[in-house]
Amino acid sequence: VQGAAFRPLAQALLATEARARAQLAGAALQLAAASNIGTYMLQDPLSAFHDQDGREVALWIGANPAVADRLQHGAADLALMEWWDDRPGFTARIWRVEPLVLIVAPGHPWAARGRIAPAELPEMPLLGGEPGTGTGRLLRERFGEFADGLRTIGGFGSTEAVKRAVRAGRGASLVLAATVSDELATGSLAAVALDGPPLAKETRLVLPQDLPETAPAARLAAHLLRAQAHASDGRASPGC
Repeated sequence: VQGAAFRPLAQALLATEARARAQLAGAALQLAAASNIGTYMLQDPLSAFHDQDGREVALWIGANPAVADRLQHGAADLALMEWWDDRPGFTARIWRVEPLVLIVAPGHPWAARGRIAPAELPEMPLLGGEPGTGTGRLLRERFGEFADGLRTIGGFGSTEAVKRAVRAGRGASLVLAATVSDELATGSLAAVALDGPPLAKETRLVLPQDLPETAPAARLAAHLLRAQAHASDGRASPGC
């Protein structure tokens, strides 16, 4: 029984060893990313990393809980997530603070107003995509017990499915701003501001503890952090 308890740890150690040997042989880095991050936020910085470092990055995209498990079991060299639960043996750093945007169909009355009070949220179903993103937890932290009264409808499976449902007039949704930049620019969706402090999510970059700075995964992590810091500086100072 005691041996069985250690089996997952032993498997993770063996997988990590195999990944280390593969990296020394020049194999592609294994990056696991939560769906919204991998789909909407990573392509440009990964392309730049390949141009600068010359190493390929194999990007695995999936649900946040699956990303965390993949990292823990040694199937990923590092990960980018919408949350991190402080599992031992890893270091997590804030990568990108991404605003949450309330979206509705362009013809919705809220779109014409442009701003609503949070107390109006229960009037409209809030559509949810992939489970396990941490958005519900964020809403409870912000609104307390009021969040329990929101009319949430989940099960859409992805942000793309949510966006199509919102365009069809089935409800509103709170999504990461990066996931709807194209739709807001073309007017196929409308953003509605919420009174009060803005909602934002701290995405996390997670990698094994005590990784040497010269390790390929550490170089990729440093590149992603620099790229995001540069992007943030550019948004803060457009004239620079």
